[in-house]
Amino acid sequence: MLFAALLALSAVQLASAHAEVDEVQWDNASHPTKVNATAVEEIADIPGTYSLKVYDSSDVQVDLGDTTIDPLDATKMSVSVTPGLPPGLYRVDWETVSADDGDEDSGSLDLLLTAPVGGSVTLLSADGTAGDSPWRLPLLALGAVLLGSIGAGGLALSRRRGGSAR
Repeated sequence: MLFAALLALSAVQLASAHAEVDEVQWDNASHPTKVNATAVEEIADIPGTYSLKVYDSSDVQVDLGDTTIDPLDATKMSVSVTPGLPPGLYRVDWETVSADDGDEDSGSLDLLLTAPVGGSVTLLSADGTAGDSPWRLPLLALGAVLLGSIGAGGLALSRRRGGSAR
C-alpha cells in the first residue's frame, strides 16, 4: 500500500509541466522587428513572470523590453528588437511560468540573422580583382540554395543552455 502511494506521488512529479520555449525565430528574415518564441505549453500571462531578452555576439541587449504573450495563442510570445540589426548570431534568453501548474522555467536559444537576400556581393576573379568569374553563376546559385535552406524565419539553433526549473 505504501509502495502504491509512493508510485502515485512519483507519477505526479513526472507529470509536472513546464512552459519550455522550444523555438525562436525572426518575424522577418532580412529586416526583423521582433523575435517570436513558441513554448511547448501555455505561458501564464502574469506580468513580470515571463520574458524574452535578445543579446548580440558582444552580449549587448538588443530587444526593447516589451515582451508580450499572444492573446490568441498563449504558447507564443514576442519581443521587439532594435531596428537595423546586423547579420550575426544572437542569443535569446527566456523565462516562463506554466499556465497549467505554475512551474517556472528558463533557458537560452541561439538565433542566426543572415544578410538580406538582395544584398550586394562582389565576386573576385582568380587574380583577386573584382569582375566576372566563371564561378559567378555557380556561386550565386549555391548561395541562393543555402539561404533558401535557412528558411524565412532565420535559423534557430535549438541548443538549450542552462534551462532549469526554479
